[in-house]
Amino acid sequence: MIEVGNVAKISKVETTKVVDMNGEITEETTSVSFNYGKEPDYIKVYLDNIVVLAEIQGWISKVLYELIKGVTYANKGQFIIINSGYKRIVAENLGIKQQSVTNAVNQLTKKNILIKKETGVFLLNPQFFGRGEWKDISKIRYEVELSADGKVMRLKDTT
Repeated sequence: MIEVGNVAKISKVETTKVVDMNGEITEETTSVSFNYGKEPDYIKVYLDNIVVLAEIQGWISKVLYELIKGVTYANKGQFIIINSGYKRIVAENLGIKQQSVTNAVNQLTKKNILIKKETGVFLLNPQFFGRGEWKDISKIRYEVELSADGKVMRLKDTT
């Protein structure tokens, strides 16, 4: 493997000998390169700390962990679409009832972990979480207004 400017590049060279009808031997060389790009953006969150700070019960934190898997990158709004189909999938994954997922979403909204944008669409609070590049995360962090005590939040009207 060859590293080119922090980009992983794998090259493969094949040499084939070909004999034509006159008995002449020729070599054909083909080269193929694969570039896997830079390391993808990632989420780095210490969920244990957030769960403790927000006083979230254990079963609700399991729902939160499942919901986070479906969050979009910050450049796409860092939203989680939580419709009945997604609730059913989360419930099946965790072995709980779909109503329990609904109850957990309500609790996570009360704790300002999720911020309701509209029916079924939630913003993963960018004050606690970030997915993607910092330039995008920082933009959506300033779309959230905090009260003086830091508890009540709402989205600024960005239209």
